[in-house]
Amino acid sequence: MTYHIEIDSHFISAEKIVLQQSEDAPLIVFLHDAWGCAALWGDFPQKLAMQTGCNALLYDRRGFGQSGADASCDRTPEYFYDEAHAFIALVDVLHVKKVILFGHSDGATIALLTAALFPERIEALMVESPHTFLEDSGLKSVAETALKAQGTNLLRSLEKYHGTKTQVLFDKWKNCWASEAFYGWNLLPELENIKCPVLAFRGENDVFDSHEQLYQLKAHLQSSVEIKIIPEAAHSPHKEAPENTLKTCIEWLGNCHLKR
Repeated sequence: MTYHIEIDSHFISAEKIVLQQSEDAPLIVFLHDAWGCAALWGDFPQKLAMQTGCNALLYDRRGFGQSGADASCDRTPEYFYDEAHAFIALVDVLHVKKVILFGHSDGATIALLTAALFPERIEALMVESPHTFLEDSGLKSVAETALKAQGTNLLRSLEKYHGTKTQVLFDKWKNCWASEAFYGWNLLPELENIKCPVLAFRGENDVFDSHEQLYQLKAHLQSSVEIKIIPEAAHSPHKEAPENTLKTCIEWLGNCHLKR
């Protein structure tokens, strides 16, 4: 089921995977990473939804995939707040009251902030490779990745999904973290309002920051936080170690005992 929705003058493309006909079936919403979109999730959302008795919703944020272009200039920390509010506007249009959020990288950061700003709307959080404060190792890896991209077909491969928006979204990603606006960036104090259970995981070989991202989440959040390090995976465990990641998420959700 495909949706084309206008939110705050932005055109958003969304897709719902309906596996359960019950109106009470849990809904997992997937928030993609800084280069991602709904199509790049592959079959992971369907497998997770199918094996947990849920339905799933995927959508492209403004400036990504099949959604409209993002007319904003350089990315600032306000981006994450704007996207958290845009997410709530999206599920309001779809008449969804409560959801389970699965976010990857930038999507994980947006998921965490959404749960902090709108705690009554989020039942559970699965955050993959989240980043909530800057680390020197992460800044170094972003710069190295951006440099390597100049000699590879990375941007060309992304054009298949983002079209003419590709260069802009890539430039915003590589420029924002080292910008003055992000100096000292740290969301952790604002996440203490999260009320729902959280599964926070990352690959053991993720170069974009350190395991401290997960340890600090557990230290700051008042809610239940379970941490997992996925072996033989880097920044995208759902792609690099899909079976292990699925097993981790399925078992954790099964132990959440969400109210219905």
